[in-house]
Amino acid sequence: MKLSGLFITSVIIVAACNNRTESGKFSDLNLQNAKDSSSVVRVNRTRLIRELKKLRDILSSGDKEKIADIFPFPLADTTLAIFVDDSSFTEQYKINGDKTSRAMFIRHFNEISDMLQLSQLNRFFQLINPDSLFLKDTLTREVRNKKNPCYNYYNRETEPELVKLSFGSNFNEEYKSSTTEAEESSEYCEYTSIWIFRFDTRKLIFLKQIVAG
Repeated sequence: MKLSGLFITSVIIVAACNNRTESGKFSDLNLQNAKDSSSVVRVNRTRLIRELKKLRDILSSGDKEKIADIFPFPLADTTLAIFVDDSSFTEQYKINGDKTSRAMFIRHFNEISDMLQLSQLNRFFQLINPDSLFLKDTLTREVRNKKNPCYNYYNRETEPELVKLSFGSNFNEEYKSSTTEAEESSEYCEYTSIWIFRFDTRKLIFLKQIVAG
């Protein structure tokens, strides 16, 4: 009986040790998986920041050829709504099946740049540094002046596969004016332009622009 008791006790001790060993293995495995996942996230985030800096540099260069490389031509108005008050542009646009070609974009770059407010995208990057992605996925900056009825805002939203760069304006509540003027100002101040990109862990791919207001 004593031997049997000792055998049972030994089995229990060995089993307990094995359980602790297996538990330790699982803990180490979970810790390693967490580290690997964190490493992948950081690598992808670093790549995204690099791509945003490339986009910033291209836009600030003012080089129409490089800027044209951002877009997947030909462009339908559901992808990028372009309007140029020029008969030759309108004619070619219709010939292309209501699409803007790369050649058209480059030929009318100055007008298109003004219409799309590319200068505001440059301003966006001046206020929202790509490196801030190491700290926040979403970031908004506002530019206000009590003397102006509208204030400008700039916003970046980052999702697992999408990046949204937005700029726009809204009514400035700090603006000093009569009630009538304030109501009129609030109507023309409301505007937003959202530029949506897909990030495939390697590069930014332009998807579309949405305008409201």
